[in-house]
Formats: sequence, structure tokens, C-alpha cells
Amino acid sequence: MESLGQYLKRERELRDISLKTVEETTKVPIKFLMALERNDYDVLPGRAFIIGFLRSYAKAVSIDSDEVVNRYLDYSSAKKEEITSIERKIEEKESKKKLNVNLILGIFVGFSLLVILGVAFYFSYK
Repeated sequence: MESLGQYLKRERELRDISLKTVEETTKVPIKFLMALERNDYDVLPGRAFIIGFLRSYAKAVSIDSDEVVNRYLDYSSAKKEEITSIERKIEEKESKKKLNVNLILGIFVGFSLLVILGVAFYFSYK
């Protein structure tokens, strides 16, 4: 499936509009326009700005701005779910590590207590 950035670039190129022209029309810096076309949202200043940039870009190349924003919101929502899933897996692994450490520590402490009690019992009846 075509990404949002690919869609934007394709539509711009179909209309034979340069990024420089989009920059002049929208007043959005070209580095941000390039980031939109690469789906590189991490370099952009924030969600509200991204939505504004997308609306401006869409109007500059005469495509439906609501569709563009909705595609971004769908992507953003899916990305958030993916990140949440990854974070959950990391938390589960850390929890298992803690359980293993606690189990080993518990066995060690229990064994140590048995040895101490055994030695104490041995010397108390000698």
C-alpha cells in the first residue's frame, strides 16, 4: 500500500509542481515538506504542526486536505498502537527478568538460612 508521503509526492509530481513552489505557496520550510514526503514525522515540530503542514501541502497541490489529514491520523494511531505493543513486550521481559532475579535471590537466601540453621543445630548438640 502506498504511504502518505508517497501519495503526496506522486500527486505533486503528477501536477508538475516543485517542492520549491510548495514551499513558496505554503511558507512551510522545504526540509519539513521533504520530511512529509519521506514519512519522517519525527523531525517535525509536533502533531498540530504536522496536521497544519499537511493541510497546507494538500491545498497547494489541489488534493483533498481532509483525506490527507485522515490518512495521517490513521497512520499516527497505528504507529501509537505499535509503540504501545513494543513497550508492553519490553515491560513483560523486564518483569520476567525481575522474577528470575528474585527467584534466584530467594533460593540463595533460603539455602543460606538452611546452612546457618544446620550449623547452629550441629553446634548446639555437640
